[in-house]
Amino acid sequence: MSETVTSLIAQISVLSDEERLQISDAVWATLDEVDKDEIWEEDSFRDPEYRAMIDERIQSAKDDPSLRIPGDEAIARIRASLAQNRPAQAS
Repeated sequence: MSETVTSLIAQISVLSDEERLQISDAVWATLDEVDKDEIWEEDSFRDPEYRAMIDERIQSAKDDPSLRIPGDEAIARIRASLAQNRPAQAS
């Protein structure tokens, strides 16, 4: 890992969850579709059972458009869920 990447990770690690999520969204948006496909095929997606579950969900969404959620709404739901499940911070 380069010094630049190490430095950026150190800077990012002190940010809030919301800020880190915003950064990850922005970085993901800069990747080409080919890059995203390569990431998709990385280690966590090599497990056959997990991959089968993901493929089934993708096919279900293709087969039944009513199951689809716009990206902005999905992100809002995830953020709301994370906020609800976040332990209270001691003051």
